[in-house]
Amino acid sequence: MITSLLLLLIVAGAAGVVIWPIWQGIRQPWMVQSPSGEQEAIHQEQLAALDALRDLAMDYKLGNLSLEDYRALAAPLQQKARRTLERQEKIKSIQREPGRTGSSAAIAVAEAELDALLESRIQALRRVVAPSNGGAVRTAVAGQRFCHQCGAPVQPGFHFCASCGVRLETVQPSEQQPLEDNGRAVAPQEIHQGPGQLPASPVRKTDAAPSSSAATSETTAPSSRRKLWGIGAVLALVWVVAVVWLYMSTRAGQQNQVPVATFPNTTVWSIGATDGLLVLGESKGLQVSTDGLKWNPLPVADEIHAIAALDDAGQRWLAAGAKGLWSSTNGATSWQPLATDPAELHLLTITSFPGQSGVVLGADETAIYMSEDGGQTWTNMNVKLPGLPRSLVAGDLGLFIGTDRGVYRSEDGGQSWINFNGSVNGVIASTDIQALAYDGKNQMLYAGTPAGLSFMNLGSPGGWGHRSLQANVTALTLAGPDKQVVWVGTADGQLFRSDDRGVTWR
Repeated sequence: MITSLLLLLIVAGAAGVVIWPIWQGIRQPWMVQSPSGEQEAIHQEQLAALDALRDLAMDYKLGNLSLEDYRALAAPLQQKARRTLERQEKIKSIQREPGRTGSSAAIAVAEAELDALLESRIQALRRVVAPSNGGAVRTAVAGQRFCHQCGAPVQPGFHFCASCGVRLETVQPSEQQPLEDNGRAVAPQEIHQGPGQLPASPVRKTDAAPSSSAATSETTAPSSRRKLWGIGAVLALVWVVAVVWLYMSTRAGQQNQVPVATFPNTTVWSIGATDGLLVLGESKGLQVSTDGLKWNPLPVADEIHAIAALDDAGQRWLAAGAKGLWSSTNGATSWQPLATDPAELHLLTITSFPGQSGVVLGADETAIYMSEDGGQTWTNMNVKLPGLPRSLVAGDLGLFIGTDRGVYRSEDGGQSWINFNGSVNGVIASTDIQALAYDGKNQMLYAGTPAGLSFMNLGSPGGWGHRSLQANVTALTLAGPDKQVVWVGTADGQLFRSDDRGVTWR
C-alpha cells in the first residue's frame, strides 16, 4: 500500500513538472513564470507590428506595392516595433533598480518619459533643408548620411534611423553624397536612376526585406522553442510512464501468489526434490508427486520434520520424524522405520552431502551427528550449536545452520560458527530461521522465515535480500538443471513454486 502510494506521488510529481511548463509555455515556453500584463501588452504590440511588416515585405516582393507606398506604410510600423523594444528595456531597467517595484504607475511614468525623449530626438534629427527655388539642392555638410528607407538625415555613429527605425546600411564614404529634391532626401541608390525608374533589385541586403526576415525569425523562434519543449516533455513523460508501468507489471507478477497445491489443516515441514520426483513431509505424514499438482499420501504414521535424498537418481530417501527415522529404497514408493545407532535418536533436521551418496548430517537440540551408511549409524561430532537447530545444508562453502537465533556458517565442520545474519541494510528479515536451501552452482543461499523468503548471493557481498512471497515459510528445496526452481511450503499448508529463483510465483 505504501509502495503504491509513493509511486502515485512520483507519477503525479513527474506529470506536474512536465505539464506546468507546457501550460505556461503558451506565452513563453522557455520560462516557467508568466510576464506581467504590461510586458505582455508590449510584446503583443511588437508581434503585431512585426507581422504587419512581414506582410508588407511580401506584397512588395510580389509587386503589389510600389517602393513609395511600401516605405510610407512600413516606416510607422518599424518605428513602433523599435519603440516597443526600448520600452521593454526601460521596464526591465526599472524593475532592476533598488527601491523601484515595477508597478503600473511607475511603468506608465517611465513610458511617458521615454516617449518625450524619443519625440525630442526625432524632432532634433529631422533636419530637412528646404530648397529656396523649388529645385534640387545638394547638402552643404560633407559626409552627411541619409536613411535609405525614408531619406531622413542620420547622425554619424547611428545604427538605426531616428525617423523610421530601420537598421541603417553601412556605406562607403564615397556613397555619402545624397541630394535633396523638393524637401525629400534622396537615397544614394536613387541618384543615378532616371525619373520613374524603380530600383534594379526590389530588396537590398539591408533594406526592409531583411528587417521582415528578422521579424519572421523572431516570431517563429518562440514557436520552435515551444515545439522542442513539447517534444522533450512528451518524451520525458513517456519514459516516466514506461518505468512505472514496468515496475507495476513486475510488482503485480511478484504479488500474484497462487499456490500450486494446498494441504488443509496441516503444516508443510519439509520438501525434497530430485529429477521428476517431489516428496513432502507434513503434520500427517508423507506425500509424493511428480509435478507438484497431484499428490499421493503415503502410509507413514508420523509427523515428518525433514527429508533428504541420498542419491541423485531419487531412489534412496531418508526422513526424520517425531518418532524416529524413516527410509525408502524404491523411489519413495514405500517407507519403513529405520533402526539407528544410537537407538534413541530424534533428529530435528537432516541434510545430505552433494556428490557423496549415503553421507548424511543431522542435528537434535544439543549436537550434530554424521552418518556414512544412509542413516543407520551416527557419530556425534562434538560441536557447540549456536542456537536451536531448525535446518542444515552442506556445500562447497561449508556448513550452514538455521536456528532460532539466525543463520550461521562453519568452515571447519561445526567447530566454530560465523554469524551470517547480515548488518545495516543487508540484515535478514527475521532471525527465526525455519528452513534453508543452498545452490552451490550459483552460490545462492535461501532462508525461510515467518516474514517470508530471504536470499543471499554468496559470490558478491551485499547482505540479505527479500523476495516478494508473503507467507510463513516452513519448508524449502531447489530443483531444475540450474537450481532455478524454488519450492516453498508454508505453515498453513500451501505449496508455491517459482521458476525464476523467487522473483515470481505460481
